[in-house]
Amino acid sequence: MREEAGDRKGAENLYQEAAGHGSTEALYRLGRLREKAGDRKGAENLYQQAIDHGSTEALIPLAVLREQAGDGDSAENLYRQAADNGRSDALSCVVTLRERVGDWEGAENLARRLADDGNPQGMSLLGRLRESTGDRESAENLYRQAAERGSSFALNFLAILREQAGDPKDAENIARLAADLGSPDPLYRLGRLREKAGDRKGAENLYRQVADRGHARDMPPGRSALGAWWPNGLDPDGRPTPPWQ
Repeated sequence: MREEAGDRKGAENLYQEAAGHGSTEALYRLGRLREKAGDRKGAENLYQQAIDHGSTEALIPLAVLREQAGDGDSAENLYRQAADNGRSDALSCVVTLRERVGDWEGAENLARRLADDGNPQGMSLLGRLRESTGDRESAENLYRQAAERGSSFALNFLAILREQAGDPKDAENIARLAADLGSPDPLYRLGRLREKAGDRKGAENLYRQVADRGHARDMPPGRSALGAWWPNGLDPDGRPTPPWQ
């Protein structure tokens, strides 16, 4: 309650007291507070203490920190421990790590294992691997299976695949569905592709759909084309806002 009210110091004191009485949950939450405050080393130490005392909840946060620090081997071990403790989604992170080190066979085996279990993230990752080897038909089938299970991640790849296959209408419908589910990236990426291809009207239409759905601020800073098109924003009627006087 103290943490939710913004009283970080009060929350930390109580977590420390709870940890002193043997609470592994408190160690994990202390680690999370330290991480939010930018104290990565302190967070790592607390996550490791929580794990040493039997916490499985701290495995993935520690794995992420280790991965960000470039310690892929340690990160992979932690992700695998998390998977062994019921977090099958952790294997998707191992797939990505295997890709980075060039172990395509290992990555595909793990992704197939996830896909066979009905995991949409595994289907998307396997589709991406198949696409990278030129097997676009298999990739599309996997993306569609993942999308049917609610993966907006898969819709992103599927929209681009359909655009590249020369079916812009289907690509836009898929991207619009992803945006309606809260993921504007496919619409934005399609807009970028059309802008690069010289289709400014098509690009503008897609960028406006991103803005109309309220996702303009979701675009990564420095990467969004929306600011370049409409530096002062858009008026409620959709016209570009003139410069402030």
